[in-house]
Amino acid sequence: MSSFTNDLDECSDVINEYQLSPEDLQFLQNRDLTGHGEVVVQNEPTAPEFGDFHTYFDQRKRKLAEQAQKQAQKAPEYRQIFAGVVFHINGFTQPSHYELKKLLIERGGKFLHYLSKTQVTHIIASNLARSKTKEFRNYRVVRPEWVVESVRANRLLSWHSYQLGLERGVPMVLQNLLPGNIDLAAGSHKCPNPVPISRPPLPPKRIIVDKYSEGLNRDWVRKNLATEKDFIQRYYASSRLHRLSTWKAEMKDYVAQLRRNRKATKSAGCKPVIMHVDFDCFFVSASLLSYPQFKDKPAAVCHSQSQMQLDKGVSEHSAISSQIASCNYAARSFGVKNGMFIGQARQLCPALVTVPYCFDAYEQISRQFYKIVTQIADETQVVSVDEALLDVSNAAENCGDVVLLAQDIREKVFAATQCTVSIGIGPNILLARLATIKAKPDGVFTLDTDSFFNLDLSVRDLPGVGHVVEETFASRGIKTVGDIRATSLDILKNICGDKTANTLYNFSRGIDNRVLESDKPRQAFGADIGWGVRFSTQSEAEDFIERLAAEVCRSMVVANRTGSLVTLKIKKRQAGQGKPAKFLGHGICDNLSKSNSLSQMTNDPAKISAACIHLLRQLSIDPMDIRGVGIQVQRLNSLEITANTNIFAKPKIRATGNNANASSKAYELPSASQVDMSIVNELPASIQQELRAVFCQRHDKHDNAPSKSSRSTKANGSRRGRPRKLEFSAGKNRKPAPNLLDSFRKLESLDTIVPSQMDGDVWQHLPVNIRRELAREYVRSKPTKSDQEDAVSGSEPEAPQYSGPTLLGKYRLEDIKALVKEWTSSGELVTEDIDEFAEYMAKLVKHRDLMKAQQVLLYLKLCVHGKHTNWHKAAVTIQDKANQMCKIMYNAQLF
Repeated sequence: MSSFTNDLDECSDVINEYQLSPEDLQFLQNRDLTGHGEVVVQNEPTAPEFGDFHTYFDQRKRKLAEQAQKQAQKAPEYRQIFAGVVFHINGFTQPSHYELKKLLIERGGKFLHYLSKTQVTHIIASNLARSKTKEFRNYRVVRPEWVVESVRANRLLSWHSYQLGLERGVPMVLQNLLPGNIDLAAGSHKCPNPVPISRPPLPPKRIIVDKYSEGLNRDWVRKNLATEKDFIQRYYASSRLHRLSTWKAEMKDYVAQLRRNRKATKSAGCKPVIMHVDFDCFFVSASLLSYPQFKDKPAAVCHSQSQMQLDKGVSEHSAISSQIASCNYAARSFGVKNGMFIGQARQLCPALVTVPYCFDAYEQISRQFYKIVTQIADETQVVSVDEALLDVSNAAENCGDVVLLAQDIREKVFAATQCTVSIGIGPNILLARLATIKAKPDGVFTLDTDSFFNLDLSVRDLPGVGHVVEETFASRGIKTVGDIRATSLDILKNICGDKTANTLYNFSRGIDNRVLESDKPRQAFGADIGWGVRFSTQSEAEDFIERLAAEVCRSMVVANRTGSLVTLKIKKRQAGQGKPAKFLGHGICDNLSKSNSLSQMTNDPAKISAACIHLLRQLSIDPMDIRGVGIQVQRLNSLEITANTNIFAKPKIRATGNNANASSKAYELPSASQVDMSIVNELPASIQQELRAVFCQRHDKHDNAPSKSSRSTKANGSRRGRPRKLEFSAGKNRKPAPNLLDSFRKLESLDTIVPSQMDGDVWQHLPVNIRRELAREYVRSKPTKSDQEDAVSGSEPEAPQYSGPTLLGKYRLEDIKALVKEWTSSGELVTEDIDEFAEYMAKLVKHRDLMKAQQVLLYLKLCVHGKHTNWHKAAVTIQDKANQMCKIMYNAQLF
């Protein structure tokens, strides 16, 4: 027996004959067997001699084994799911080496610090070098997720789905050559005989790297990740937030169409009356129309869990992580709130009933709602699918009692939708919104300025105040609206900045100068997804960006819009954050964004996706840390009449009542008989009203116009007494006025001007700044019609009233400030604009109008405060130009 002990490591045939287990081997290595069959415990280990590595490692293995045994004894009584399994961990893993070791030992596993190929049954690794991949090709090499998922399931899962290499499509080959092979079904430790593969293996299922143990490789989860080709379409089909944003844009167009058909105008001199109309628990109320049996029970709307029940593990997690979109007042009486997790809500209200979304019903009810209120209101601002602001000044004056008018609206809405609304009434938007708080549920409340001062409102009740501002105020002892009123404006500015301070200072006194925006054009197109976004590789992230860009461009094409500024928004997992609270949600993230200006306006998905992928690579983010992706396209243009972002390209002349101060080369509107009303009806309501005012004024002037002789007498008299003011040219030889569409086309951006000598294809491929420079030079060099008429008639040019420097024909300080504000608010910075502004400032100094020059520069600095660094550089360039001229003339500087 002693010879067997001495040759233990080499006699594998004897070991197989005796069917020794790993525990038996460990026992034999730590004991001496005498010839008399007595077991003698070896003495305590002594310090090995120098160079005696064999003794050192034997003693170290023995010590580590004893430590593992003590750790297992101290652990709670877990189910021994890893009994008979011997592990070795290779390299860096997530969870860590220590955490995996603890999970294995506490649940019956044997852990080898030093790899022994004759004992190990499983090797755990996240990555392997090429040499080790070849070395371990005949062994069970699994990812750490196998251990974590087995612990979570409280049973030993099949290791095949977690085999290292499957996520790259190159599974490692196992030929069942390992000793101690485990039969998961019977729990046997017998090593089966190798069986040759008689059929080709099935293609391996793509394995997703589940870095934070979210169960991403389960069938239901895999089908609902962003890597699936149809994910975006299915996500938008079931996303409430996407439906809300889409419906808001659609409702704006719908309301604009209803207003054009009704052609309502607000009479001057009416006392302003604003209504804030809001549905009571809109989503749950509309959904309960399909489930009337739950009408009087506590109910909430959330995503249906029927699909999730296909996978038990997923449904259990989703049952507590689904969020409530809307709950009725019966549920709120138990403390349930919108946005609360279902698991938490059921603890507060065990009888809570959940119903699914009914998107078709929401859209139908919303359209009926807006159809009713648009027929009554003078102005309608779409706030959301279930909320609107109305200007009912005319209707209130005609009705005589605004409360009766509100009750009439509520009755009509309920009759059409079977859902109740609450209405707040006030002289401005602020008071109307605050009145709605008092009106809910299912009521009407009127709030004027005097009553506002008697309300006990917290700071959070004011619009625009979030938790950050609330906490900042609370640290200063400001908790109510009355506290804000008692605080001076200077102190408020020190706390929250000038803009917010001015707004809250006025709000605390019931002052709100905002107007309803019923005709505000759309400023951007975009798409954001923050659920189900999990990537393993960079190529998966870029493929998703391509599909998301295609979705954004699809909506742009439908709206006939193009854009030139692309912004990529990324939610990056915050350092130290693991599995999010919401299932497949984004969790706590760092929000990153990066923008890129395109060379030309486009809605081509290939160009926009290419720009976004370039931005993603610049951000250098690990794709496994991406939790949300968004794409936004701004600086929009279209065939519609839109605002020009480059105000220095060409001035937009608006027809006003003060024609005496207008330029003689301003574009004229045609006479009323030449107007195509079908085109006028397509214009925004504000422009329609302006045009009607101009034509009415022309009609009044025509009725009150003096005779020809009297006009000539007055003209001659004015010429002798004082310089005659500028007027529109008149006479027999005046050309017929252009039609209305041509007049508006002249106001379009220089981007659309192509010189006749330039090839169209070449022109479109030039950068925007070069196109504008060439177009501006083309416009300057081309004589206008009025210049040609003056040359033919030989008439002398008329002397202008103001001979000083002008900027786009403007010279008054108020007009110059308006141009500066419009320029700095446009978001676009062009070198030619800076040069033209700087030249104007130099001319002001040269004209000795130093006071105006200083005021314009101060206002420019105020407008660029808080903006991008390029705007500050532009302001410095303009100031330097003025200082140079001032230095030449006065040997001094303006600033």
